[in-house]
Amino acid sequence: MDELQALRDELAGLRREVKALKRTRWITPGALGMTLVALVALGVAAPRHQTPTQTTPDHTPNQVAQDITCKSLKIVDSSGKPMIQLFSDKDGGSLAVYGADGKARVWASVANNAGFTDWYDADGKRRASVFIGEKGAEFHLADKTEQIGAILQQGDNGGSFALNGADGNNRVHAGIDNGGGYFDLSDQLGYLRETFYLSDKNTAQFKIFGSDKGVRFLASGETADGQIISYGEDGKAVAQFPAPVKK
Repeated sequence: MDELQALRDELAGLRREVKALKRTRWITPGALGMTLVALVALGVAAPRHQTPTQTTPDHTPNQVAQDITCKSLKIVDSSGKPMIQLFSDKDGGSLAVYGADGKARVWASVANNAGFTDWYDADGKRRASVFIGEKGAEFHLADKTEQIGAILQQGDNGGSFALNGADGNNRVHAGIDNGGGYFDLSDQLGYLRETFYLSDKNTAQFKIFGSDKGVRFLASGETADGQIISYGEDGKAVAQFPAPVKK
């Protein structure tokens, strides 16, 4: 700023000399040329209509934001390890985020017109995934062996969720089906043992199954009345409430 002010003061002095020379008619082409050079120098030294440089509280200058156009971008740490990578392929864009150990933690991409995101632990095991496609969306949670333990889904007919054991077999499954709702419980072998179903016509059913997958107990509720039936191993009814009316 001091140099710029000095230049302005010098130019002001030159202007006064030019005016004096004009009054005495002693102005020469050389003097006029020096004046023009000074005017140009002032214009270069003091550009007009520029936004002043922004500074942070610690007086560190900040660069003005600019657009970056490229096919891929890699951000590394002080040792040169990649921390973030952005790139693209025929399906779309992809993002990879790494930990300080160099292992991937997050992967987001587009494949076959669908988007997905995978999350990894420090051992490189995929622990969570989000998938969004044309027919619905899914969210998965997995254990340290990448065995999926929980699934949340959303489709055209409604949502559902499933809970699995450490062995990968389903234990709980609930959701929306044809306008109604259902809730299923299975054993460690994956066999359905209990189920509750509510239809879109407000009809409800509750079933209990044996280890042989045969129905042992059935309770149903209609709009007008309800019924409970118990079954034997042979699949035949052994008890019923209310009792059937004898004809």
